[in-house]
Amino acid sequence: MPAEARAFWQGTGFAQVRATSAANLLIAYKAGIPIAVGTDAGNPGTAHGPGIYREMEAMQAAGMPARAVFASATVVAARAMGLERELGSLAAGKRADLVVFGADPTSDIRNARQVRFVVRNGKLHSRSDLVF
Repeated sequence: MPAEARAFWQGTGFAQVRATSAANLLIAYKAGIPIAVGTDAGNPGTAHGPGIYREMEAMQAAGMPARAVFASATVVAARAMGLERELGSLAAGKRADLVVFGADPTSDIRNARQVRFVVRNGKLHSRSDLVF
């Protein structure tokens, strides 16, 4: 990595970008603007899977309540994709894909890391089934 780029990522430049991003997120949330969770997975340093946890935790650290962050990852995200009739919440007639957590992510979004089971397409998967 070029020295100039390294200086930005390790210095105050990146910290300032993160602080500004967090402040803007909170302004949008407080204004009632729907916020859907998403990551930059595929970019260097942002892995598919674990990147979603860092994204949600950053949203909570910025000041969004855990319940709102969880909604942003489920029902709000489904609405953003135009799929709210099909997924995003549990209801009769919707896909029954779901995650069972070891602790409540709506009280602290870090609890979303405690995946115990996943039901996908009607098939139950344990955490050990999913980790490879």
